[in-house]
Amino acid sequence: MFFRRQEQRGGELVVIATQRRRGGRFAIVESQQLGAIGAQRARHHEHAALTRAVLAEIGRAQLRLRTQLAAGFVDRTPQARAVLRGQKRESRIETQHALEQLLGAGRLAAPHTVIVLGKGAHATVIEEQLSETADAVSLHAGATEVFLGEDAKLVYGSMQDWGRNVYHYSNQRASIGRGAELQWIQTLLGARMVKTNSYFNLAGSGAQAFVHGFMFGDQRQHFHLHTLQRHLEPHTTSDLLIKCCLKDKARSVYQGLIQVAEGAQRTDAYQANRNLLLSDQARADSIPGLEILANDVRCTHGATLGYVEPEHLYYLMARGLPRVAAQRLIVEAFFEPVIGRIPLETVRERLRGEIERKID
Repeated sequence: MFFRRQEQRGGELVVIATQRRRGGRFAIVESQQLGAIGAQRARHHEHAALTRAVLAEIGRAQLRLRTQLAAGFVDRTPQARAVLRGQKRESRIETQHALEQLLGAGRLAAPHTVIVLGKGAHATVIEEQLSETADAVSLHAGATEVFLGEDAKLVYGSMQDWGRNVYHYSNQRASIGRGAELQWIQTLLGARMVKTNSYFNLAGSGAQAFVHGFMFGDQRQHFHLHTLQRHLEPHTTSDLLIKCCLKDKARSVYQGLIQVAEGAQRTDAYQANRNLLLSDQARADSIPGLEILANDVRCTHGATLGYVEPEHLYYLMARGLPRVAAQRLIVEAFFEPVIGRIPLETVRERLRGEIERKID
């Protein structure tokens, strides 16, 4: 179970998350001392302030939920676990404990999913987080941990489409062993405000991580995604592509870092964030970064931002398509490189349906 608290230390806001296990309590989320960021990286002032505002808003949501928590509206479901060793299996896990607790107003869900694959095991896990919009604020504060043994293969998909009354905060970590392969699919569609941290540790020679991100915001939604690709051993590969589309007054912030440890030679890492804006009032910020301590690597990172070209709309509308249908085709084409990477047809069709719903 997760416990979170806020403290003021030297004028700085510190958010600490801990988890109770058999051995006691220990911190699982690093303290975020936001006031120190400006001194170290002046160019990140605005983003530090934005992150501080997100955490403060989540804190206010927690305060508003105290009366409901006192009444027992807390998800106390045990951790979801999937452990496979030396076998091939396709398993589907839906976070039913989170779905049920967030169907009403003023709820808190704090699920913890742990997936462990032993040597040579294969699995597919899809996690869905869904709810209808309610009047009162609800909070999702979850975590996912993945451990892949030697030559294990995992396809993991996270489908988040909360109602607009939900504040979503999550931490996701994956440790990928020797020769193991991770296909990671992350979609952010719902919730009023989202803060997600996704960290990938390539901890064995030959480890591979392929990360596919899909974000689509409208109205006043706010998405903040932070990723870390850590190459700890030689001959590891990571490939990350995050695509984001925003309309109305939606906002997104993507911050990613490729980190290559000393001695992690022959690393091959790629990181890209592509943003498409459908409104002049939408905004997307990207901060890709590299931190390399080895001299025989290939690392690439970049970000792009653009609007729908009027010529493209005119071309489609001149052939009889309504404006909305033409815009939908352009957005589907924008997301297709990510959707095409997803190995599950059901997930691909689900995302195409979400695009149509958001555009219409």
